[in-house]
Amino acid sequence: MFDALCFAVEAKPDVAGLRKVYGLDPALSDSDITDYAYQRSRALNARDSLSPHMLSVVAISVVAHDGLGWQIHSFCDDDETCLLQGFFSLVASAPGELICWEEGATSLVMLRGRALINSMASIPVAVCGEIGAGGRYVGLQGHYMSADVAAGLNEFAALLNLPRAQRPKCDAGQFLAAAETRAVTTALVALRHGQLIGALNHAQRVDLECELRQTVVGLDAKYWTGFLSEWPVCAENQRSV
Repeated sequence: MFDALCFAVEAKPDVAGLRKVYGLDPALSDSDITDYAYQRSRALNARDSLSPHMLSVVAISVVAHDGLGWQIHSFCDDDETCLLQGFFSLVASAPGELICWEEGATSLVMLRGRALINSMASIPVAVCGEIGAGGRYVGLQGHYMSADVAAGLNEFAALLNLPRAQRPKCDAGQFLAAAETRAVTTALVALRHGQLIGALNHAQRVDLECELRQTVVGLDAKYWTGFLSEWPVCAENQRSV
């Protein structure tokens, strides 16, 4: 059994928060606020991204195997508190590791910060507890790339001949598509990781990949069509061990 929750978080700039932090002219549009924040980040930190606490969570997807089959759980809500609570409730009720692509627990830092900003009463120990040896969190990127390499999940997936996640666009449906496809790609990388460290043998990993593909085939959202086109039907069965 693959006892893990593979998850992906999609977020967008917290425009209301940015207005408060920087005290900008109320007459500025949301796009002006966002442009200012990114320009400031590039100037001060030489990076084209915002700190996790400056982002609001818009979608979270989780891919998990419950011993009977794969399940894809997604949370996408205009109410960030409700979205977070749905994810936290799932984490609290399920055993196993929390696996995502990002290294340095970036996703968990974001989720903890947003829970605090939204004045949530409590969050699961798996999310708020210490991360590291003995913890439940696994960031896959740090296992396979040096700290100074800013490579995305899709780059690594392409090297592994795995389907690539959809890139997010600024509407709820596209954020959900990005989160779901990213979570499935993360699960596929996690299965390869599991075989590499001896947690799964080759046959188990192949079976789990094929089961996951069949689960995705049964989903009706249009974005899965392109995703599946990059995912050969159990091609791994033809490879030598």
